[in-house]
Amino acid sequence: MYTIMLIDNSQQFEQGMRRILSGAGVEINVVCVPDSKAALTILQKDDKTDIIISDIDQPTSGGIDFLCRLAPEHPQSRRVVVSSSQRFEMVKYAINL
Repeated sequence: MYTIMLIDNSQQFEQGMRRILSGAGVEINVVCVPDSKAALTILQKDDKTDIIISDIDQPTSGGIDFLCRLAPEHPQSRRVVVSSSQRFEMVKYAINL
């Protein structure tokens, strides 16, 4: 079983990702949190998350800051960045973290 954390404050995003992931053909545990602060709290307690899907634009804390902090603290986690941002350089930077 894989554990996937979705970090976004949009219920539509969560529902859409759950639909997509349910068709993956493998057993998946999906953990949804509204922002990176909540994600870090969970990750500090339980480091068994396999994949982290995070929006760059978050209302309470920046997704870029989160990814910068996440990479050295949880190097085994795979990270997926999603964004509707038109700022290509910011998205490119986040992908390369």
